[in-house]
Amino acid sequence: MLVSRRLDDQRYEEIVAEAEGRLPWLCPVWTDHNAHDPGITLLELMAWYKEMQQYQMDQMTPAVQRKLLELAGLHLLPARPAALAVEVTPEAPAYPALERLTTPQEALFELAEPVPAVRPKLAAILVERDGQRLDVKGLVDDGTRAAWWWWKNRCCGKFR
Repeated sequence: MLVSRRLDDQRYEEIVAEAEGRLPWLCPVWTDHNAHDPGITLLELMAWYKEMQQYQMDQMTPAVQRKLLELAGLHLLPARPAALAVEVTPEAPAYPALERLTTPQEALFELAEPVPAVRPKLAAILVERDGQRLDVKGLVDDGTRAAWWWWKNRCCGKFR
């Protein structure tokens, strides 16, 4: 994992103090280090400019994030509404369309379609492989629900 470096690590006062501390070494003749001196005014201006540059370089804007993802070979998908499969037990009541449901993690969803009170029973689950069909309904509980996503990800056959 890459460690993010903090680029905005100096305050304005620290930058000015560091620059003023170098003045006796750079120019021993310069002895007036007060704010009224034009050289100190320019030094403070450059310190302010450096602080602004550091702040801007430390910002991670959405455009920079997208560019970094592109460089890594990743592309963001357009926004779309979340979707999930709802498991309804035979005893559950009917739900009208736009009924609000919550997950155990308190995520809120609305039903796009109504869930009828009378639900059809599963007749068969056929898996086809090499031209042969196999009924795997017995692997599912009493035939009222099926884990389609499990079969889709683990089985090489086609659903019919």
